Amino acid sequence: MGFEPQLRRICEQADLPPKHLRITLMFSATFADQVQKIAAKYLRAYVYVTVGRVGSTVDSIEQRIIMTGNSK
Repeated sequence: MGFEPQLRRICEQADLPPKHLRITLMFSATFADQVQKIAAKYLRAYVYVTVGRVGSTVDSIEQRIIMTGNSK
């Protein structure tokens, strides 16, 4: 999984509140076992939603991080 180091760096080295004090969304074109392990580690109980056929591919994938302000 090519983006795992970046995900780990963001979740472990960024100044993020603990997972029970934040709302985090994670989107992945694939949700392989490695991605599910990351979701389990860094997210609260996650929901897995499938759109399309599992295992199929697309021509392009876009990744974004959207930082939001504190809602308090």
